[in-house]
Amino acid sequence: MRPMRRSIFVLALASMSLSTFAATPTKSPVLKLREGQSKTFQRNPSGSEKLRTDELLAGARCSDIVSQALDKWGSLGQWRMSNIDMDGAHIYRGRTSWSGVWLEVRRYANDEVTAFRMTSNTLTSASWRRANCTPSIRVDTSTQQKSFLYGSFNDANLDAMLKREKTGIIYIWSPHMKYSLRGMREILKIAKALKVHVEVLVEGAASDAALRDVQNTEKIDPKYMRAVDSLDIVMRHTTLHYPSMLLFKDGEVLDFMLPGYEASRPLTEIISSRLGL
Repeated sequence: MRPMRRSIFVLALASMSLSTFAATPTKSPVLKLREGQSKTFQRNPSGSEKLRTDELLAGARCSDIVSQALDKWGSLGQWRMSNIDMDGAHIYRGRTSWSGVWLEVRRYANDEVTAFRMTSNTLTSASWRRANCTPSIRVDTSTQQKSFLYGSFNDANLDAMLKREKTGIIYIWSPHMKYSLRGMREILKIAKALKVHVEVLVEGAASDAALRDVQNTEKIDPKYMRAVDSLDIVMRHTTLHYPSMLLFKDGEVLDFMLPGYEASRPLTEIISSRLGL
């Protein structure tokens, strides 16, 4: 196993930059999005079409063996287009039956497939390029824990909150985005009015200097400054733009992410509608 510093590991997941493990395609395949999605896809990939594993792997090399491997990794069999890599690979992400464990599949124009299994401290990659479909497997591990100025919020914290609160909002802001601070104050009022729990967190990549500066000038309660250290939150595209918001209902995070600032009235309507309030 090859050690990897945690800060680099988390950054790779947040930026969806795992290209060092990927093959180089000869051309880019056609983007599979529903009609009308292409303009909004880059802003919110959570709106892309869901695919089953058999649909995702249709026509791919070693598809049956890849499917079996994904099943062993705990795949739930539901995938969404996440991104298109610089080399043209289409990237799909899917949840597993375990909390804090996600899968990513990269489909190339030559129909080769590379798959990744990600946890908060391990990255397992598998590719099927050999003629007999025997996989090449690599495992990277994180050996260094990053410290956070005001504490952090990890997958265990997320699980405990979902069991305790059942329904509510997860709001993530950045000290570098002025409107995310404004939105934080508004989301606290909205949550109070709707009588739902709100978990306010700060982006995990924020520097200590930036956090100290905003705390000194804005006098933010430290309980709203815990850093995101949850793979489950990161893999839901919350790092694309700040602020970002997730919703949860009946103890489950909804398959929905809202990036960017929204005015109070439409935001209240969005939250009410999604949570069935």
